Amino acid sequence: MSNLNLSKPELFKSRKFWLSIFGLLADIVVAFIPEFEPVRIEMITSITAIVGLVIGGYALEDVVIAFKTGERNPKYTETPPA
Repeated sequence: MSNLNLSKPELFKSRKFWLSIFGLLADIVVAFIPEFEPVRIEMITSITAIVGLVIGGYALEDVVIAFKTGERNPKYTETPPA
């Protein structure tokens, strides 16, 4: 099990963080615009799915880079066994 030790400046540089914020804001905008009423559920589902897939792609990219370089990401630390 690992803990995520990200400081605030590192968090604000994260593509995954900003993409999730964008997805949340897009879902909120779609939910409150009356013109989207007929297709609201489909749009929210589509936005959420696309954002999730892109974030998953970024995570996979991080894993491949870490595997190729043989380095561990210093942002992640293992918790000591209890």
